[in-house]
Amino acid sequence: MFGKTLSSCRLLLLAPAALLVASCSSDGGAVMAEGVVVDTLANGAVHVTTPAEGLWELTDAQPWRLVEDLRIGQVDGEGPEVFGSVRNVIPDSLGRIWVMDSQAHELRVFDPEGAFVQTVGGMGEGPGEFIGNSCAFPGPPGEIWVEDARRRWQRFDLEGDLIESHPVTNNLGCGNRQWTPDGRFLVVLTEGSMMDGTRQTFFLSNTFSEEGELVPGDTISPPELTFEHDILWTETDGIRRIGSSIPFAHRPRWVLGPSGDFFVADEPGAYKIRRQSLAGDTLLVMERSFVPVPVSEDERAEAIDAFVLEGFTAEPSFSEGDVPTVHPPFDRFFIDGDGTVWVNSQRENGETALDVFSADGHYLGSAQVPDDFDRMWIHHVKGDHMYGRATDDLDVSYAVRLFIERP
Repeated sequence: MFGKTLSSCRLLLLAPAALLVASCSSDGGAVMAEGVVVDTLANGAVHVTTPAEGLWELTDAQPWRLVEDLRIGQVDGEGPEVFGSVRNVIPDSLGRIWVMDSQAHELRVFDPEGAFVQTVGGMGEGPGEFIGNSCAFPGPPGEIWVEDARRRWQRFDLEGDLIESHPVTNNLGCGNRQWTPDGRFLVVLTEGSMMDGTRQTFFLSNTFSEEGELVPGDTISPPELTFEHDILWTETDGIRRIGSSIPFAHRPRWVLGPSGDFFVADEPGAYKIRRQSLAGDTLLVMERSFVPVPVSEDERAEAIDAFVLEGFTAEPSFSEGDVPTVHPPFDRFFIDGDGTVWVNSQRENGETALDVFSADGHYLGSAQVPDDFDRMWIHHVKGDHMYGRATDDLDVSYAVRLFIERP
């Protein structure tokens, strides 16, 4: 699938104080020491293939470590630290943390030490109020944007004051949002329903009409994903329809990077992520060797039992043999501001790991994470900190901040 057209070999600096020497392979590819292979594809993109062991392990370097240094929330009682449902956790330029509680319909602001500062918004349909399952995300510098069920964006400054409200006629659904480095707004728009195969398009814009509505600019088609393992369950009487994915099956996905590029994982059974431009050009492919982790008989049987719905028929048809006997190599992944790629991968004994790739596609290794990291969802990475939500065994929501310790 990928041609090797590298015409010369050179030294590559993979990490501070770690220089690996390249040698030439007979087919023109550059074979890095310790099994790392770097190819240049026909279109000029770089394809980096790394072994299962990361650079930290190969060089006996200390891995990065995530240390929880702040948790906001409490199990019961009263006050702003009691959350109903944490939807988003956003840091601002002052180091404060904005927490969207979509159940309370409020944004709650806390200082860098976790002390409560103020509440923004509240239940309602008026200016500065929220309705429905609202979500918040960073706007341009100095702004926080909130999207609610009234199909509008509301812009707030860092004092919590409403700047402006923008109506939107399209079906939004709190999807992907990204401000590009050139100051345009990348938005996902949806048509149809997820059940019927939603069509997604994007546009880039920084222009508002006289009525305050965002004016579409360049229309962009996102990477096409094929969900071969999705099942639609229809109740016998035809009233209810429930969509779900076969347990342990590969599920393709893409995310938006901070520069506005797509990061795509759509090759079944492969530990591979490619970075492509908004125009669809592949810029980088990062691939890691791995040993598939078997699904135990008990967890497979438990998953099948939970997946099959009594009184429903499946479309397409489903049998227990459709459930894989190995875990997919990874599931969620996210990209931070400097281009580092963080990947939740599967390990034996049901454990997950957080694999780290440098911005140029080299596998560094697995970061050390808190014991309950598998119950955390990272929303933003800013500087040396990750921000997200966590849940405990009682399903209580918290806002958490993790310090990225880079030895």
